[in-house]
Amino acid sequence: MRFEVHPVNPQARIVKLAAAALEDDGLVLYPTESGYAIGCNAESPKAIHKLYALKKPMKKFFMALIIPDIRKATDYARVDNFAFNIMKPRVPGPYTFI
Repeated sequence: MRFEVHPVNPQARIVKLAAAALEDDGLVLYPTESGYAIGCNAESPKAIHKLYALKKPMKKFFMALIIPDIRKATDYARVDNFAFNIMKPRVPGPYTFI
């Protein structure tokens, strides 16, 4: 299934369809600052398995995690006060924190 979302005025109906695909363990292709990325629900083992099956040759590489809020990072990683204070003024923004 393919959905095209308007870059300036995203249609709520289409955004809901994409969200439903993620909730149903689907994969989504989305634009980034440097190209396109493939994503899934990070809390779904079934979806993660699909993503790794698709990216099998690149399985040795780490995957990026997109979170809705900087505070959510602590659910997936250890973030001490020093790191948090560096990250906080830079989000939202086109950054990847390792």
